[in-house]
Amino acid sequence: MSTLMDGTLTKIIGKNNPDSSSDKLTINSDLVVKGKKDVKFHGATPGNHVQWDSSADTLKLVGDGIHITQLGDNDYHPKLNFYNYDADNSSSEGMSNINFYNSKSDTEAYVATDADAHLGRLVWHASTGDSFKYASTINCRQTSAYGSGSNVGSELKFTTNAQQADGSTQGTSMCWAPPATPAANNRANLIINGTSTNLDQACASQLVIKNGTPPSAHTDNYIYIGSKDSAGTGTDTLATLSLFLEEGVDATALDAVGTLTTRIPVWVNGTCYWLYLDPV
Repeated sequence: MSTLMDGTLTKIIGKNNPDSSSDKLTINSDLVVKGKKDVKFHGATPGNHVQWDSSADTLKLVGDGIHITQLGDNDYHPKLNFYNYDADNSSSEGMSNINFYNSKSDTEAYVATDADAHLGRLVWHASTGDSFKYASTINCRQTSAYGSGSNVGSELKFTTNAQQADGSTQGTSMCWAPPATPAANNRANLIINGTSTNLDQACASQLVIKNGTPPSAHTDNYIYIGSKDSAGTGTDTLATLSLFLEEGVDATALDAVGTLTTRIPVWVNGTCYWLYLDPV
């Protein structure tokens, strides 16, 4: 039994015993709420609820550990679709958005976040049968604190995990970020398998590659560019440019080439050098 009182749908059966299995309300037709009223669904955990806030035209999921899950029989294809009508198709305000808002306050008031705060993350998981692994993520992290006098930057990080033979996972990443504490004119850098904390403060608009492992054999129609410790000059084995090409190295002595007349300038460790070329 239920009754409609002052715009509020109040359940009578089981009202004083919310844990009762008989505490159910079955609606066999459409439920329409009129008059700019809020609708709220409470979970078993105190404070957890879903609320349609009519005054803000907003659906709110409030509480800890709230999930949206779609399951079905056999093969099913969960979808989250955004259909947007923008007649001019030229305004950024007309775009569909997924927004992550992060604050140190448990209210909607703005409270500045700290350095190293994680601002939002998208995660993909696959099942091994008894657990979830192979996660890939897109993560946004704040790299310095607001109000500290420093310029504030953020790091957008793409991470993918590969499962090892022992069942563990190994993560590799690519970041788009300025240095951890950016200067006013610093621009973002593309960082392969590293983070913004590894960068020199002055760098901007650079491709940054951490030492990796080159292939054992070439791949047709591909080249590999990376970073690897050198074979050693004296006692040093420091990172240098690593190339692995489909084309083999031509073993022709410089004396057989003759005079080199073609060159390009190349910067190495802050010094500009001429790189002489032998046209093919």
